[in-house]
Amino acid sequence: MPGSLRGFCGIDQYIGDPTMIGAGHGLALICGADARIFDAGVPVIATDPHPGNARPIAAYVKLGFEAFGSPQETEWGLILPLKDSW
Repeated sequence: MPGSLRGFCGIDQYIGDPTMIGAGHGLALICGADARIFDAGVPVIATDPHPGNARPIAAYVKLGFEAFGSPQETEWGLILPLKDSW
């Protein structure tokens, strides 16, 4: 594990109902989770959306996440590693 991710917390979320997409729920969910996780003393939050999934990537970037590697193939599919640091 890279040293910059020591003590990290991974997050993942899914907005299942298509009528809920595009209404700001993802942004609010990520923002609220970040605040609680950072308040608990975790220094880094990581997530791994599919690189072609522009909507959540834009939400993560808006909240301060940045890529920390190239897209990677995993057993769950292609991912783009993102992180946010406190």
